Amino acid sequence: MIKNTDNLNQYKNERFLNFYKKYEKEITPYIGKYEKTRIIYAILFTILAILSTVLFERIILLDFSLGTIISMGLFDFCVICLIYDKINFKFKNKIKQTFIPKIIQTLGEIHWNTDETIISDSIIEKSKLFESYNVRSNDDTFEGKYNGIEFKVSETDLSYESGSGDDRTVSTVFNGILILIDLNKETKAHTIIETKVETIKKTIKEISLSVLILWFSILLIWNGINTKNITALVGGIFFPLVIILCIIQNRLSKKQMMSMKLEDSDFNKKYIVKTEDQVEGRYLITTGFMDRFKNLQTAFGTKNIKCAFFDNKIMFALHTNKDFFELSGGLFHSLKHPKRVKSFYEETTAIYDIIDYFKLDEKTGL
Repeated sequence: MIKNTDNLNQYKNERFLNFYKKYEKEITPYIGKYEKTRIIYAILFTILAILSTVLFERIILLDFSLGTIISMGLFDFCVICLIYDKINFKFKNKIKQTFIPKIIQTLGEIHWNTDETIISDSIIEKSKLFESYNVRSNDDTFEGKYNGIEFKVSETDLSYESGSGDDRTVSTVFNGILILIDLNKETKAHTIIETKVETIKKTIKEISLSVLILWFSILLIWNGINTKNITALVGGIFFPLVIILCIIQNRLSKKQMMSMKLEDSDFNKKYIVKTEDQVEGRYLITTGFMDRFKNLQTAFGTKNIKCAFFDNKIMFALHTNKDFFELSGGLFHSLKHPKRVKSFYEETTAIYDIIDYFKLDEKTGL
């Protein structure tokens, strides 16, 4: 572990310089070819859009009704958008397929896949970071080793689907990045960090559900009294009791997690820490970890991040609706612009910083 701040900054600078040298040597020579292809595609699409606009202007001069002109204009616009989306998607995917394998080789022992499940549902369930879900999809996934420690990164979407046909509803449980790192530390308890916003949302949802159950029960009881319907009356009384007993049983089946205040007052304002063991929780979540936790949040550009320590692992969940690990901004963004590669580098090395902090290459149990 790098203790001195100056040494840490020097190490990061050296790591970036090594990456940049490899990038210039192994990646830059290939960029020119695809940059020319991008420019040609962009020019051809621009010509197509101009011709389409000119054609539409000609149509306006003809004796068509206003409704017909509007319909034709919307149709023309939709066709242009569809063509652009198709070309843009193919180009971005080609860039990703070509360059990501080359770039990750400059960052260490990492393997890239698409649509592959590398973090199991059982691990996600054990983390206790998410509500129930029954639909899952993955986009980019990475797995590798850094300092001998295995880590996995997955762009994942979790949702809960119910009903069918017109009654089908889909609610998003999570959309973003999952990061799983093996800890060479023994964690006997479960510890969770989540934003206060996330906690407030859960509380509001629980209160809303409780109010709905209570209202439904009152309606059943009222209906039972007015119609002298014993079934409705009994249902109105026992329905909320059964729900309450299920909630109590569910909570009793889990170890009680206690809130924990930390030394960093700013961190306490934004996040809530819950743990089954206060001593272990304070051992794991130090000021150094909090700094890297916030750095990870900054690197991925999200305000909603949470993590869990469990079963000698740590899982981070970063909520976001944007695509990560994209090397091309599209047809009208130069491939030579360093911003995309810099973002990719920062996202990956933010994970390395977490591993460096924990001295994960050394076994230091509690």
